[in-house]
Amino acid sequence: MRWNAFFNGKKLIIDRYIMREIIKPTVTICVVLIFIFGCYTATRYLADAVSGQLAGTTVIFFILLKIAIALEVLLPTTLYLSVVIAFGRLYKDSEMTALSACGVSKARVLRPVFLVSLAIAVIVSCLSLYIRPWAYHQFFTLRAEAKANFDLKRMKGGTFYEIEDGQRVIFAEKVTQQKVKAKQVFIRTERGDDLQVIFARKANQISEPITGKEIIVFTDGHLYEFSRQGKKGRVIQFEQSAMPLEPNGKIKLKYRIKAASTASLAFSDDSEEIAEMQWRLSTPLATILLALIGVPLSRSSPRRGKYAKVMTAVVIFAFYYNLSAIIKKWVEKGVLDTLPGIWWVQLLLAGLLLLLLWQPAMRLRWRHASKTLDRYIGSSFFRSFGLIISILLVLFSFLELLTQLDDIGKGSYQIPDAVLYILLTVPRRMLDLMAISTLLGAIIALGMLADHRELLAMQAGGVSARRICLSVLASGSILMLATLMLAELVVPPMDELARTRRSLALSDTGVTVTKQGFWARQGNAYIHVGKALSDGAAADLDIFETDGKGRLIKFTHAQEAKIQSDNQWLLQGISSKTFTKQGIVTRQIASQVLDSFLSSRQVGILELPASSMSAADLNRYIRAMKESGQNADRYSLALWRKLSLPLTTGAMMLLALPYIFGASRRVTAAKRIVMGSFVGIALYFADQLAVHLGLLLSLHPVITALAPVVLIAGIAGWQLRRTILVTG
Repeated sequence: MRWNAFFNGKKLIIDRYIMREIIKPTVTICVVLIFIFGCYTATRYLADAVSGQLAGTTVIFFILLKIAIALEVLLPTTLYLSVVIAFGRLYKDSEMTALSACGVSKARVLRPVFLVSLAIAVIVSCLSLYIRPWAYHQFFTLRAEAKANFDLKRMKGGTFYEIEDGQRVIFAEKVTQQKVKAKQVFIRTERGDDLQVIFARKANQISEPITGKEIIVFTDGHLYEFSRQGKKGRVIQFEQSAMPLEPNGKIKLKYRIKAASTASLAFSDDSEEIAEMQWRLSTPLATILLALIGVPLSRSSPRRGKYAKVMTAVVIFAFYYNLSAIIKKWVEKGVLDTLPGIWWVQLLLAGLLLLLLWQPAMRLRWRHASKTLDRYIGSSFFRSFGLIISILLVLFSFLELLTQLDDIGKGSYQIPDAVLYILLTVPRRMLDLMAISTLLGAIIALGMLADHRELLAMQAGGVSARRICLSVLASGSILMLATLMLAELVVPPMDELARTRRSLALSDTGVTVTKQGFWARQGNAYIHVGKALSDGAAADLDIFETDGKGRLIKFTHAQEAKIQSDNQWLLQGISSKTFTKQGIVTRQIASQVLDSFLSSRQVGILELPASSMSAADLNRYIRAMKESGQNADRYSLALWRKLSLPLTTGAMMLLALPYIFGASRRVTAAKRIVMGSFVGIALYFADQLAVHLGLLLSLHPVITALAPVVLIAGIAGWQLRRTILVTG
């Protein structure tokens, strides 16, 4: 490769032509990705805007700031894909062949790509070093202000609202149409174990004349101050009282490395700050390397389309980006030294570039035939997989709909709510069915090839059984990546939205799900459940009982509640306070029954299952539980099971191979499907058994989660090895 052409070549028409071919798709793809990312971000915050938690303008700022943060990744991604697509078209139209015939070397072609990537890298460096930290700081500031501030104009009657991270809760029975006045107002403020409760007949939101700050003026009410466990407290009756809606003084933000300035990180010796600094410096270099990799990666025959190498490019980028994130986390935790830190990932990327550049253009002619074989087997598998998972999704969605129909008429739950719930939980069912669909899809696809003697023809043409297996597993790797993305990006928000909407519609007690548990109004009582535990149990309950005239007559705190079959709650570990004219009377009670509240099934709905949480949320939840001395085994197991889902999908693909090569002439397609179904069902029950045994025997979550995968892969590998030795 003549590198002097790269460094000394004059600017030619071909440079402008290649630059234009790269820039056009870059702009288009970038706009599309920004739009998709903006829509995805909007779905996360619009629900808070609708419920009154966030103002509409704040949501818009959130979306814009999130886009500014994401541009650091979106720009290198779009440039990389644009290079692959642009050069794919040049190869498709034989323009690269014409350039080579005219004496334009491969190194000369890299020059315009390098110039474009250098310009984009400068923009990315500004984004990474300055704009991204600023955007994070603004985002965290706005979020803290949104949590601390509240506006009566965003309230709806009969709904609980949390502000200040759940430390303050506001409820109004009625809010006027102009939304500046409220009636029968309840406010609970929590500071550790100390509580402040306000009951007022009316409340108005006004602007303070001097400062202009928004305040709420309460009329005809009572203020109660006490602690959950202590005996002291006080009661104040007032005609009017004012409470500021904005926090006093400047909001103190928690230090976050992502929002730290680059200057403050430059000379730090902390491993987390060094990892963040290395990440910011590496993004411009990665932009250039990825763009240059796109040139040799896009090399293909003219008969193939310009998108022929896009899937390969996406897989390489996904592997690189996830590897970089993992290495960054390891450097932060001290698992890896800060030198070379995350730079060895960039060295790996540079090595891949050199390998692709020095690879001869038309070397190994069998490669074209193998690519055709991979595409043919892959398309056969994905058609079968799509058919199987579509049938199973329709079947299980229909069964779930029949279950939901039993709840029609309860509370405000109607048929449209049931249909919406089914649609929102489709990703969850798809994730649950991914493994069995992979197994059946592979068995059917390869079984059809075997029945039509196509596998025999491939082997007769010199393609070994081992090579066919590799083609199948290559398709499986795409499904493994899809499984990971589905489990992390799609299922958690959709599941949370589905379960929240369903629980609100089902309950006729005015339940409002919040980040700090859930609140409910039952008659003249306001009830807060801090945690919804497994098996329909609950913990950390606060019950505020009133006389219906705005006076608190009794407060009850229970450490735990066991829900009976007849909707009765058996409270345990109770500390109660009765408010009388003589003072506050405190009592400790072993147990007490609370009648006519949520059933265990409804509480189970309110609890977001660990399997529906993202890996990041699970990790944070596990740390919080361990810090508070709670047992986090169930959530640790859920985390490792989530991480092992892609491996389970790959193991199922591997398990399908011995069924085809071992009995392609003796077993019909119907028998293969039946065998695959029985095997899939057996493995499902074995997996569930392993989960329960792991929790029962207190096994390490890694062992419990990975044991079924290792067992499946081991059996499949052993059977496949025997089959390949026989069939060749």
